[in-house]
Amino acid sequence: TPDLLKDAEAYYLSGAAEVNKMVLDGRVDEALAELERVEGTALDMVESSGVLAGISPAAITEASSKLLFRAGAREPLIGAAARGVDVHVCSTNWSRRWIEGALGDALPAVRSIACNDFIADEEGISNGRLRRAVVGASDKERFVSSLRARGGWSVYVGDALPDLSALLSADVGVVLGENPTLRAALSTRQGPLAPLMDAPDAGGRIAPGVYKADGWPQIVSTLLCGSTMSQSQPM
Repeated sequence: TPDLLKDAEAYYLSGAAEVNKMVLDGRVDEALAELERVEGTALDMVESSGVLAGISPAAITEASSKLLFRAGAREPLIGAAARGVDVHVCSTNWSRRWIEGALGDALPAVRSIACNDFIADEEGISNGRLRRAVVGASDKERFVSSLRARGGWSVYVGDALPDLSALLSADVGVVLGENPTLRAALSTRQGPLAPLMDAPDAGGRIAPGVYKADGWPQIVSTLLCGSTMSQSQPM
């Protein structure tokens, strides 16, 4: 088992390095497809190691309670829901219960969670396999497209390369952090990112596109307090 996990880690890191090269070469579509293939194969290897078997719901809940959220991340979810915004979570995480536990008091604000999950027995104990729903960029893009089909404006917040397609598919995409691979891919697709705080016009309207934000407080002040995008918007 330890050897299989080491092999999976080494495989993923090697694959991620190749994906990064593709992005820097401007081969973004190829990079996204390769990353999804690498993610899937790495998951196969992790499942084969058996390390996921025997995990209990209690263990997941306890572990998730210790997860450190990005500073100021919970409050915007609660605030958005209070303003009538439908809040959804789309993640490549392996456990819905993990996400629910990590959300803590913000969980009631979340309308739906799209993620992978442990396949469990009647007592909730993992059998070592995953029910795969969100593995790569194409899955996140489909999720955003399904929300957009309901009408209204959509806002997607992401911080890594698998978020690229969803960021571009949403009416407004917001990039958090300085992930160099994601920034390079976006530069190829649409050019330099404008700051979110500079996006609203004199009337508070925000043009569709992908923007960058320094943190959740800036997202709150721009999208929830300073713009016209404050009612019935999926986020």
